[in-house]
Amino acid sequence: MRASRRTPQLAVIGFLASLTLPLSGGCAHTVLAFPKPPQKATAQTVPLDIGLFLTEPFRNYAVSEFRKGDKWNYENLGATSTTQFRLELEQKFRTVEVVHERPPFTKPSARVLHAVVEPAIDRFDFEIPFTKFQIYPARMHYKITVYDMSGKVILTKSVEGIGDTQGSPGFDFAENPSRSASRAIEDGARKALETLLASEEIQPLLKQ
Repeated sequence: MRASRRTPQLAVIGFLASLTLPLSGGCAHTVLAFPKPPQKATAQTVPLDIGLFLTEPFRNYAVSEFRKGDKWNYENLGATSTTQFRLELEQKFRTVEVVHERPPFTKPSARVLHAVVEPAIDRFDFEIPFTKFQIYPARMHYKITVYDMSGKVILTKSVEGIGDTQGSPGFDFAENPSRSASRAIEDGARKALETLLASEEIQPLLKQ
């Protein structure tokens, strides 16, 4: 009889433990971001042909830090940012070509380009709350640099992607931080594009 009484109690304890994050033990959690592709653009595309220069530090950017006694490994922040920026630019510009150097080019590109966009990640900030019901803060700090084809920097802007999402219970400790990281990438890439399109520096290119 005692064993049968303890079983429901143990189940309750196990459930409550799943609602809080481990405070000891030094576990490592792999967190992967899965940002949603941008919605299909409804407005007319901008009549510019843009190069996209993706540095190795940007493509391979990852973060591993300790929070609440555990290590959180955000392994694909750069890889998913790479895809998200390309998709965002393709939604608005006439053509987007991935290039392998900053202008002026030592080798000719596949087409005549008007400018080259270089995104960078300044930093990624996150926190792990005490319980899974709380907000999971996440901030992705991007910087975009735009070059004309002579290599002159015509625009440098920084944006902050916010990915704070409400947590939910479950046994997968990486699920909630993954959602916040994904949202931060989506928000940051979208803001970078909006900042680029709204900048006064881009207007002379449109008049060429």
